[in-house]
Amino acid sequence: MTTVPDPKTRAPVAFPKARRKQKRARPAVHAAYCGVFAVFSDLPLGLGVWLGFTDTKIGRPGVFIGLENYEWLWHDSVFWLAVFNTLFYTIIASILKFGLGLWLALLLNRNLPFKNFFRAVILLPWVVPTVLSAMAFWWIFDRNSRSFPGSCRNGA
Repeated sequence: MTTVPDPKTRAPVAFPKARRKQKRARPAVHAAYCGVFAVFSDLPLGLGVWLGFTDTKIGRPGVFIGLENYEWLWHDSVFWLAVFNTLFYTIIASILKFGLGLWLALLLNRNLPFKNFFRAVILLPWVVPTVLSAMAFWWIFDRNSRSFPGSCRNGA
């Protein structure tokens, strides 16, 4: 006969000091993440919005003109054609990709000859770039090749 442990009693924590230190470090790690995210995401977005309110050209500072750029875009037929083409392409491509993916998933779920081979072939476009990148970095940092470390070591 087995006994069920009482849920009110807990097993002792293995490293209580380490756990407390980890809990204290969480806000600092979170703040660092938010800071990096702000630098690489929010600042470029904010700069883009700010530049939308100016008449900045390359090589000279801009002057604040308010909503004039957006009013001009609202009446521009090329802008609306670009918006239509973007939405049309996005919607049609999403529907086709979903349909094709669902059809292939249902097809590969059947009991077919060479099913594993076809699954491998379908996964190749996903696997090959990762493998090639790994091989490229392996070659770059190989001590015996005439790549980056070799050229730095030999003064070439």
